[in-house]
Amino acid sequence: MATLEPEQTFITSDESLDALCDQLINSSVIAIDTEFMGEEHFIPRLELIQVAAEGVAAVIDFPAVQETAPMARFWELVCDARIEKVLHAGRQDLELFAHHAGRLPKPFFDTQIAAAMVGYGAQTAYANLVQRVQGVKLDKAHTFTNWSQRPLSRESVRSRRARPGCRSVPDGAARRSATRRCAGRRVALVLAGR
Repeated sequence: MATLEPEQTFITSDESLDALCDQLINSSVIAIDTEFMGEEHFIPRLELIQVAAEGVAAVIDFPAVQETAPMARFWELVCDARIEKVLHAGRQDLELFAHHAGRLPKPFFDTQIAAAMVGYGAQTAYANLVQRVQGVKLDKAHTFTNWSQRPLSRESVRSRRARPGCRSVPDGAARRSATRRCAGRRVALVLAGR
């Protein structure tokens, strides 16, 4: 396990993935995002998985870890019904998880869908939503990186923080909210990392 920042770890082996799973096992909410290559593949090729929970943030080099172990324990966590998964524009992420885990992870909260429900517009990009809600402009320098090329640069890996709520997660009351006002609060909390 190579530490990139105090709160983010780059996972490249079965052992480091197992340690991450130990940290995530009691989480009630995890933020999760993927980077994949869809060109020339019927099923997109998964390259990176960004995952975070309270006090934990990691980037998983999927090809490197998959080479040494099948990742069954990680997929069990992703599909654990006790853990809410927070995604942004998660349709393709969910398809990849269903393919690799053998089932669709539930429950999940998609910040893009929630943002549309509270008036931010349909299909709002994550960077635009963060800027509108928090007034923070995200660095998009690595948006078009070829994630299949190895070795990955330290800067490109560092840029791949789990997008929604990468440092912490929103409280349970906001998570369970179904009203427009509370859903808006939920989006703001997730984007603020609270």
